[in-house]
Amino acid sequence: MRKILLIALSLCLCAPTLVNAQTMRKEKIKEGKHVVKEKPMAPTYTRSVSPGSNYLYVEEDWTWSPSTNTWTWNGNRWIAPTAVNKTWVPGHWVDTGNGWTWIDGYWK
Repeated sequence: MRKILLIALSLCLCAPTLVNAQTMRKEKIKEGKHVVKEKPMAPTYTRSVSPGSNYLYVEEDWTWSPSTNTWTWNGNRWIAPTAVNKTWVPGHWVDTGNGWTWIDGYWK
């Protein structure tokens, strides 16, 4: 009986964390807002020369174009860190269940 109570208590304590994680994921998806049926294909490109030693190369990145209602390629570029000791978290496509949306990359 004691084990059952401990298990039940553990589940009660963990449940808000799981719900919060799911809510955060849904909020991230909502940030993208713009959903398309299929992920666009990244174009073929040649990497340009780095403008400096502290720059990071972003291979894939997309921005929403309201004029065409499509995701527009914004990758194949060099970016500089916004602060020292930051790590780039790449953007990625997320399946929303009714299509795909892009979640922007960011410095962490």
